[in-house]
Amino acid sequence: MTNNPPIKLNQLLGLLPVEAYKRLAPHLKKVVYKTGTVLYEPNEVMEFAYFPNTAMISVVSIMEDGSTTEIGLIGNEGMVGLPIILGENKPQARSSSRCKGKLGN
Repeated sequence: MTNNPPIKLNQLLGLLPVEAYKRLAPHLKKVVYKTGTVLYEPNEVMEFAYFPNTAMISVVSIMEDGSTTEIGLIGNEGMVGLPIILGENKPQARSSSRCKGKLGN
């Protein structure tokens, strides 16, 4: 059973048990990004993972010819920056804010 912390706009963070959230909370910071703000570029060093609260994050694959295709859209049900958690620090796709909103990172 989980006792969700009061600040749980991000559903993934809201599912954490209270003790786990308390350990993570000192490392979280709320940020606001405008539409189109790039969070990650392919093969550039990632510094943060992001947990959208009200923002939507678009994950786009860039082809060799420069064309792009959206491969993911993440809202408050998830996170972006999984490579950091898995011990990597370079994403394979571009992630950017699809609409103005708040992120917890």
